[in-house]
Amino acid sequence: MHKLLEALDSPQKRIHCVHVAGTKGKGSTVAFLESILKHSGYRVGCYTSPHLHSICERIRIDGREMKEGEFENLIRGSKASVEACQQELLPLQESLSHFEVLTGMAFKHFDNSQVDVAIIEAGLGGARDATNVIENLDLAVLTPIGLEHADALGGSLESISRAKAGIMKKNVSTVIASQPYQVAEAVLLHEASLKKSKTYRTEATVQYHVELQDGLGQHQNLACRIPREIQNACFEIDSPDDLELELDVPMLGEHQASNAATALASAIALRTESKYSKITVESIVSGIKNTPVLQGRFQVIEKMEVDGRPIFVVVDGAHTQDSAACLAKTVRQVFPGSKIALVVSMASDKDHQSFLYEIQKSKPFVAVFTDSFIAGGSSRSAGPGVLVGAWQAAKMKNSIPGWRCRELIQASMKSAIAKARHELSGEDCSPDQPGVILVTGSLHAAGAAMVHASSNTQE
Repeated sequence: MHKLLEALDSPQKRIHCVHVAGTKGKGSTVAFLESILKHSGYRVGCYTSPHLHSICERIRIDGREMKEGEFENLIRGSKASVEACQQELLPLQESLSHFEVLTGMAFKHFDNSQVDVAIIEAGLGGARDATNVIENLDLAVLTPIGLEHADALGGSLESISRAKAGIMKKNVSTVIASQPYQVAEAVLLHEASLKKSKTYRTEATVQYHVELQDGLGQHQNLACRIPREIQNACFEIDSPDDLELELDVPMLGEHQASNAATALASAIALRTESKYSKITVESIVSGIKNTPVLQGRFQVIEKMEVDGRPIFVVVDGAHTQDSAACLAKTVRQVFPGSKIALVVSMASDKDHQSFLYEIQKSKPFVAVFTDSFIAGGSSRSAGPGVLVGAWQAAKMKNSIPGWRCRELIQASMKSAIAKARHELSGEDCSPDQPGVILVTGSLHAAGAAMVHASSNTQE
């Protein structure tokens, strides 16, 4: 990776960065922070992964994705450097990965565009990730850590946490989100102390609670309190009282409230430690409120009428046990009492049984299993029969009183959604109670459902 950047004229040397790693909530935390910095008057680059429909989604400036023509120009401008680096690596029997090349081009694009700051989302890990080449780090952010990619990162929460903590740099501040596992938090705090990194723990920096969730309006109100001493140090306000904020968060779920709070803590850290003096209380409130809803994160993509009864199609890219637990809780909070038809498609390398065990707590009356294209080829998509077997195994472990659910298989996402709609139309439900088709299991499943919804709109 360093050889590639050198061939690209070392763009990382001229860019100030915020580096974000973790298992859950990276994309949303990046989006919230990007919007805060943009509304503070900074020119902000963002590099994220994966994408839903176009690779151009991964690179954006001030919230705008690269256009295809811009991306093609970037490829042409980088081609000679990439090929020269590949030739240099041949005698070492090494080669550049797709992710490394894209990461290098993102740094080059941000340098060419003269961004004030780039928010870089780590890929698989942290310490050995292709993105961990930042030379002007202003802040490291660690979102919640779980057991995803355990085989690649050492097999335990401790090893995963150490790998993610690899983005920390000596004497550079770190924001640590609320962690679901104490062992992960302990490792992160220990690694921060070794790096002499001042830590901002989200729950100590921002105290918050959700006041209202509106599923139809796709937003929630978040009441925040920033302790007096943090407020005074950050905004240089000599106040005897804590700072109270009302935030309008345009993404649903307690996990999104936590992500917004982590972004707020990150803004406070940047304002306090790195002289981002244009960040104000007003730009924080405006930035959170105007954060675009991320595609595939509890997103209502379609509303249809069946026999006069509304049915909402909701997509969510959850694919881990922890994210499934958050999703099951959110859908029941946002649509209490609704009949849920679940549509599931997953990659073959995920922990299907653990994911399905948690998503069963949403209490769907029918679960429709299908497959969809996964980056890398159809062989990476778990077969519907495999998923049914994992569902039934999870069902045997779950003990949900009074819950009954049928399992069905469909050949495509289009037919799966059609089957879910048909099943909902046959349910004996109150006409004023909306039905919900919940598509989940991967961002690729969410993307396939969105393509299907888009084709319906065009028709």
